[in-house]
Amino acid sequence: METILNAITHMAKKVVPAATEVSVALMYRDNMVSVASTGELGTVLDERQEAIGCGPRLDAARTGT
Repeated sequence: METILNAITHMAKKVVPAATEVSVALMYRDNMVSVASTGELGTVLDERQEAIGCGPRLDAARTGT
């Protein structure tokens, strides 16, 4: 599973023109966990959003957009 998720993040980074880092997170109820990232920055940003309770990753997960 980890290999597949890492492949997804790296493919997404290649095809999304503005992406500098890409991460994949899984959400269960109100808990979100980063499971793959193209780099340390993506992981750090995911953790920061989780700590403050807002940000684009959390907004997308909550609204489905």
